[in-house]
Amino acid sequence: MNLRTEKVNCDLCGSDDYTRLLDGKERRQNLPGIFSVVKCRRCHLVYLNPRPDSESLPDYYPDDYAPYSRGETFKHRLQASLRRREARQIRKWLFPKASVLEIGCATGDLLVPLRDQGLDVAGIEMSPYASSVARQNFKLIVHTGTVFDAQFEKESFDAVVMRQVIEHLPSPKAALQKTISFLKPGGFIFIRTENFDGLEQHIFRTFWHGLDLPRHFYLFTPDTLSRLLGSVGFEVRQICYDLVTNYWIMSLKYYLEERYGKKPYLKLLALWNPVIVLSFFPLVFLQKFCKRTSRMHVIATKASFDSQ
Repeated sequence: MNLRTEKVNCDLCGSDDYTRLLDGKERRQNLPGIFSVVKCRRCHLVYLNPRPDSESLPDYYPDDYAPYSRGETFKHRLQASLRRREARQIRKWLFPKASVLEIGCATGDLLVPLRDQGLDVAGIEMSPYASSVARQNFKLIVHTGTVFDAQFEKESFDAVVMRQVIEHLPSPKAALQKTISFLKPGGFIFIRTENFDGLEQHIFRTFWHGLDLPRHFYLFTPDTLSRLLGSVGFEVRQICYDLVTNYWIMSLKYYLEERYGKKPYLKLLALWNPVIVLSFFPLVFLQKFCKRTSRMHVIATKASFDSQ
């Protein structure tokens, strides 16, 4: 792998004045590289700098990248159940047969239950492999590419979903500026992403599962994400904090593997282990109450004016 990197300015305010927070490595597949996470001194946005350039980045998204996988294991069944629950939550904000665009839809694991909820769905996915699975296996309308080359008409959707996507984008601000043009006036955007203010990040630092280096170019707090949305013409309606145990489980596993090596007993620290999952629930319930979980979802609407 020939890793080439590029330096970037802050995507929110444009400043190149930052402080270095930590260095980390890719931990999902043990791919090469050490990456620096920085924080803008002016607006406090956290981002990767330098980062892989456009030619090197695809190496970190192989066809067996976890979000592209499907199956019948306990983990996959649990994920499917969570996607159905997520689809019901989105449906509550929309009228029957509303049109929904998911950006970064992978193989369609959310689009299918959204369609089952009676919504008219379409997707955008950069992976040729994942988008072909969505089209061939589930008969979904999915554009292979990015939000910038998708040929959807302006103001043609009632809602846009960006689930675990905005943190991956080279320029979230530019993507949101393009995305808002697809929305009808008053249309919704649903964003789910990591919360850099989560308790786990402060404890585990370079071992925090939410870093997912180098795929996560940006790491948001409720404040920085709200200001980013406002800068392109969205009005934040609600911020919620998710009950998720996987950040504790995987962060602890990364830490122990770094210290003791990949011991066989560490395989018990897994999302398929119900004992481990349930043991962290009291803690994440408390985190949710304190608004300090490692993942948040934000619901915003297109204002009467936008930046287009």
